[in-house]
Amino acid sequence: TTELGPDAQAGSLQLSAVLRVDDKRRTLELLPVAGGFADGRVPRDQTLTLRLSHPSQAALDRTVQLHPGELGWRADAELPHDHDWLVQLAPADGRWRIRGRLVSGQQAAHLGPALASD
Repeated sequence: TTELGPDAQAGSLQLSAVLRVDDKRRTLELLPVAGGFADGRVPRDQTLTLRLSHPSQAALDRTVQLHPGELGWRADAELPHDHDWLVQLAPADGRWRIRGRLVSGQQAAHLGPALASD
């Protein structure tokens, strides 16, 4: 079973973000788009946890800490592009979480709530 409270909270905050992969700089950058990111309900000074899950091989899963940056959050990291990644983003307290899928070969993914808001 999965606790859906963080998904519901993300829906209520209407969180939306874009994860961008920069292969040249070997960085991951999270760009806030809307909802609680834009109106200050999600503090911009906190570190966020990005979980990257391989769709079928758990041994290849990764966790990356994204630190506040100029336009959002960022981390130094290099990702293989030979398979998709299931992506989940949450703060340290786990109060909310947003999800998405980084498709093999693509440089960006949209992240949003798994549950629709009321």
